[in-house]
Amino acid sequence: MLEVRSAAELRAALRNAPPHSLISLAAGEYGGLFIFDKPLTLRGLGRQTVLWRQAAPVVYVRAPEVHFEHVGIERTVQAGVTVLHQAGCAPSGVDSMQLTEETLINLGELLPNAPLSLPLRLSVNARTELTVTGLHGARFEPSVLPTGGTHWVVLSIEGQSLQRGAVLLGEVTVREGDQVRHIWLSGTVLDQTPPEKLLCLAVKKHRLYPPLRGMLLSSAHFAALGIPNLPEGDYCFVQGDPSGALFLFLPQTPPLPIKLNNVPLERGVRRLLHEHDQLSIGDLTLQVVQAAEAPDLELPATLRFAPFIDRVPEPVPLVLQTLKTGWKGEIVASAPYLSVMPEGQFRVPPNRMHTWQVSLNEKALNLPNAEYFLSGGILVVGSGQVYSVDVQLSIQRPEVSLHVQPLDLGQVEIGWQAERTLELAITNFGRSAWSGEVYATRSWLHVLSPMPVRGSAWAEIGVQVALRLHWEALGESEQLSSGVHEIPNAFIIDGRGAFPDIAVPARLEVLPPCGHLRLLTDSVRFDEVERNLDLPSAFIEVRNEGAADWYGTLRAERGWVQIVEAYEAELSGEISAPTLRVPPLQTARIRLELLDIPESIPVEEPVALDEVLIESDPRSAPFKASVPISMILVERPPFMAAQTVSFPPFVHGEPPSEAILRLYNRGPSVWRGTVQRHAAWLAVPKEVFECAIGKTLEIPIGLHERQIGALPLGVSRHEAALSLSNVREPVPIAVQLDIREVPRAPILETPLLNFGVVNPLHAEPAFETVRLLNAAPKAWHGTVRLTADWLSFETARRAFDLQVPPASIVEFKVLVNAQALALPSDVHTLQEALIIEGADETFTIAAQIALPELVPQLSLTPAHLTLSSLKPVKLKLTNRGEREWTLNLSSPPWVALSLSEVTLEPKETQSVEVRLVAEEIAFAWQEPRGVIISSTGREWAVAVEVTEGALKAAKRAKTAPLGAPPLESASVQPPAEPTPSAAENAPAQASAEQSAPPAVTDNTPAESSAAAESTDA
Repeated sequence: MLEVRSAAELRAALRNAPPHSLISLAAGEYGGLFIFDKPLTLRGLGRQTVLWRQAAPVVYVRAPEVHFEHVGIERTVQAGVTVLHQAGCAPSGVDSMQLTEETLINLGELLPNAPLSLPLRLSVNARTELTVTGLHGARFEPSVLPTGGTHWVVLSIEGQSLQRGAVLLGEVTVREGDQVRHIWLSGTVLDQTPPEKLLCLAVKKHRLYPPLRGMLLSSAHFAALGIPNLPEGDYCFVQGDPSGALFLFLPQTPPLPIKLNNVPLERGVRRLLHEHDQLSIGDLTLQVVQAAEAPDLELPATLRFAPFIDRVPEPVPLVLQTLKTGWKGEIVASAPYLSVMPEGQFRVPPNRMHTWQVSLNEKALNLPNAEYFLSGGILVVGSGQVYSVDVQLSIQRPEVSLHVQPLDLGQVEIGWQAERTLELAITNFGRSAWSGEVYATRSWLHVLSPMPVRGSAWAEIGVQVALRLHWEALGESEQLSSGVHEIPNAFIIDGRGAFPDIAVPARLEVLPPCGHLRLLTDSVRFDEVERNLDLPSAFIEVRNEGAADWYGTLRAERGWVQIVEAYEAELSGEISAPTLRVPPLQTARIRLELLDIPESIPVEEPVALDEVLIESDPRSAPFKASVPISMILVERPPFMAAQTVSFPPFVHGEPPSEAILRLYNRGPSVWRGTVQRHAAWLAVPKEVFECAIGKTLEIPIGLHERQIGALPLGVSRHEAALSLSNVREPVPIAVQLDIREVPRAPILETPLLNFGVVNPLHAEPAFETVRLLNAAPKAWHGTVRLTADWLSFETARRAFDLQVPPASIVEFKVLVNAQALALPSDVHTLQEALIIEGADETFTIAAQIALPELVPQLSLTPAHLTLSSLKPVKLKLTNRGEREWTLNLSSPPWVALSLSEVTLEPKETQSVEVRLVAEEIAFAWQEPRGVIISSTGREWAVAVEVTEGALKAAKRAKTAPLGAPPLESASVQPPAEPTPSAAENAPAQASAEQSAPPAVTDNTPAESSAAAESTDA
């Protein structure tokens, strides 16, 4: 018999006493856990001897034939089982509960001071709370299971609770709804830690390194390691220790039996593995071997997803960091509902980092709500080594969870009807199907889809809705002001009691009224365009259908056309890109002018030339359009002029001399044609002639001697005896003959003075010689006088007396003077330019002259400029002639010009901006020579008037604050009559010459626009 007086002595006696010994207890209280591993009898003194423990079983019997005599056993703080025994070990003398496979978790051999984490699988029917008593430092994670079902929980024991040689017995209280049940934990702490040796599991060609937190090996893990034929399910939990030791635990019955060294393992038993141990799973063998070296990688222990409620959690990054050595391998998910990207083999050099993304795939939608701890959810397989990373996931999905994005109704404009169809996307992130009705809360919103609507779990449906906003139909309370309107309940999803109503917010932006442009002209084509003629213009029509002015810009993309003016609208700004303003509900016509004709384009074919871009500015509704511009170039015959063909006088019966047909090409194209005769007695060259624009061509014309006998004697004129082919307008050409008998009276041998092409500006004037033959036996007396003011004699006289001796010829010269400058450039014929009168005879001499373009043929529009503000006005200069001219422009100091020199091509128009220099003028003023244009031999003057309004605008501009509205635009007005006080209002700088310049009005017949004042230089 052994006598003991303390709890320590009792524990020593239980360990050291021989089997079947009697242990006698002295009076007193004995606290703590007492383990019976051999047949023993414990005898006490009744109520004077008490064994006790706080909130846990007091006695654990693991051997048969254990007897208790007169011993009190109590449990403090929390009532419950006091004595537990294994199967076949029921003690006598006390009440005891037998442990079963369902109620006992055998922790096996534990390492001293080494923390423990162990996954357990619990099946519960309701919300459950887990608590541990009798085992210090032990806890469950999670400790609360919110719903019924099968859950994984992790038992953790702090290392400091595991003292050498201690025997553990803890109690787990499972509060399952209103029911309470218990599970007990048992284990033995080793007296000595095994020698440090890093162990791992060899699986075929791989070595698996279980982490300190352990990993639950499943069929998915083995499949990832190239062993695909194992039955699906979880097999065993393998855990490493900092000392290098390995532990094995079966949290549940595996799909195939597992043997350790050919001994079957029981569920709920944890085993310490040793080197050379063998695990058998069917035909698969796993060997416990010593690792060659420690893993040379840094990996996260656990990947934690955000709770999966109504959104799939974002992917979680997995970062692999190599150390001294590199790594080659792949990252594999062991759970079917996990995906790893990127897939495949990767090589990571030493001391480098690489990141993969681990995400949930569509299979996660089938998981029930629970807390998931995937031990070894991710495998890192490479270089013959396998590491694991745990995955933690919480799924808390509701049955129905509808989500609707706020509906953007877009923009509407006050007064502008809007109708559009939109789709309301409703997404159900819940686990179950749903149905409901959608209705609108505004009269201008409508639901088009038939009701009710139905949706599946984790699916999206679209409900067609419409915005139909007719401003005139809105009630007073429904009027919308400009701005952004946030409507929190534009639509309602009625769950009909299955779920609460859901308000769908909408956003509507209401814009102030603005212009809306509609293009009425799809394209513009210039038909029958000819070179060297006035270039045509065309129109683009647009309509503003909005309730406010439309503003935008116009621009010719390639610069072949120019926007010059607009009707029923307003143009402003730069000529190259003017701004257009179209009033509300107005149709505007925009005039375009063709500026030039490209070289080398086909004739009689449409050619894409340019496009006019029309684009709104921010003040108007968005509008952008392009109007293509095309043209058809044609070549038409030119306009030709011809002089009368005058044959030299000849005596009947003598051979006649040739005459010259002088032709002048007035354009616009080169003439290629023939001379056609309409009298049989004319001889015309049979060839095609060519004459350039602005050039003269001389063609010899003869007479057929055999056919002139029938012609009358004397001077005869035959109209339309000749004509030209390939001309724009018919050119009838007269032929004049002078057939004489043997002379017996004075004969005028030069009835026509043909001066040809004359330049009156040359120093040597053109002249022709008049020949008068007196064949009579006596002298002839007469008077010679000029009727053409552009002709002169060699002296200043306009008439003189003439005496021709008998049988003599008298000659005198007739010259072209400067008065020819006043004639337009053309061919001029005057039948009675010179008259010779005798006693019995009167001779008339015709004169013919061809004048080229010697001075500019200039048109100025307008002829009078009015400066009524500080904005410039435009003066258009048009070259009506057939050649290029360079013009010089000047003005008084108080007038500023945008150009001082202008070069104009034939038929070209350019604009010059004229503005007021307010600092140089003090009073309103009208200056006849406000703008002076000069060129070779010619000068033009344009009157400029400065109004009081312009001077006042200048004063306001000097004192106007920032942000002041712009000054009024300048206007072009017809010239005003000068007032009597004009001299008193003269500018201080005006000179005497400026106030009264000489001027000659240039009103030539060819000018069609208002002519400005001009002076011949």
